[in-house]
Formats: sequence, C-alpha cells, structure tokens
Amino acid sequence: SLGHGSPVDARLGSFRAEWFRGRDVCDIGCNAGLLTASVARIYAVRSMTGLDIDAALVRRARTLLVPDGGVAPPPVAPPPAAAPT
Repeated sequence: SLGHGSPVDARLGSFRAEWFRGRDVCDIGCNAGLLTASVARIYAVRSMTGLDIDAALVRRARTLLVPDGGVAPPPVAPPPAAAPT
C-alpha cells in the first residue's frame, strides 16, 4: 500500500508506455478513476477521458483533477519497467 491506503494496482505492471505516452486515451468503465488517473500521470498521455455509467463514480473520479486541468499524483506507485519481449 502506498499512501491513501490504496494498494498498487497490478494491472499497471501489464501496460507498456508506448501504448499511452503522448496519445489521446479513453477508459470506458473508469469507475472512480484511480487507474485512469494513474495511467494518465505515469504514462504522460496527451489527454485522458474516463467514461462510466455510474454518476456517483464519475463524481468521485472528478475529485482527482487539479485546477490546471491535469490529474493529482496517482495513489499508486509506477509499475516496474517491463522486460523487453
């Protein structure tokens, strides 16, 4: 667990930077936005849009935004570098 009582999201270790860096990304089913915000911050996306059917979860996700339009530091640590395949 790293801050905020949130465990590291194991899915982050499966992602590759080239999938996200500098790209426009859409997370469909973003829930409360924790993974969405982490991906946006860690992988330096150009833009990130999170969509969810649950308005309460979208409101929670919006709390992760900061005034300059970016996202707050993720509540999870960056994944270890993936080994080349």
